[in-house]
Amino acid sequence: MKPAKVFVFSAVVVLFLVAVSCESGKKEKRHKQGTYLHEIMRARAIKDSLFRIPGQSPLPTISAMDTFEGLRYFPPDSSYRVKAFFERIEDGQPFRMESTGEVRDIYLPYARVHFRIRGREEVLTVFQNLRLLQEDAYQDYLFIPFRDSTSGRLSYGGGRYLDIRIPETDSIIIDFNKAYNPYCAYNYEYSCPVPPEENTLSVAIKAGEMAYPHYP
Repeated sequence: MKPAKVFVFSAVVVLFLVAVSCESGKKEKRHKQGTYLHEIMRARAIKDSLFRIPGQSPLPTISAMDTFEGLRYFPPDSSYRVKAFFERIEDGQPFRMESTGEVRDIYLPYARVHFRIRGREEVLTVFQNLRLLQEDAYQDYLFIPFRDSTSGRLSYGGGRYLDIRIPETDSIIIDFNKAYNPYCAYNYEYSCPVPPEENTLSVAIKAGEMAYPHYP
């Protein structure tokens, strides 16, 4: 089995904003919303381009890459970008997280994020991959695997992932528009972490990546 890859892609969008003193609050709000949507769509376009490149793509064959028409997403919706309370877990015990294959990495329950979404109070456990912790680039990397009521219907049945960085305060933004599928959603050869039962949300998260229509 191939090991699961933590990051599907990396995209950095540099935006220069010019403040205009006479701009109304309403116009400023529209401007920020437009910038946010641009960032989301730009990141999705970059990911689609990488799925067509051998060595970068998780797709199983060159033919699949050649005929790849793009991933499916829910429309960007800023209501799925929520502010959460970041509660550090002081007594978390490392464990091997279940996976779809033979590779099972050791994770530490690092924190819980508490937030309100679609009128419901929700909590997700945040994990730290101890293997990745050995690499400088991942010293502050945290991982949120989750399922919701779209799983197995509109989104991948095995659940989706979010990546965050350790915040400097007890507040953090959780953006479900950035939720993505594990590589095993496109190729059976990958071994991917399975979201623990505690990370099943009670609401439908109609944001982020949808089920891949050509599941192998």
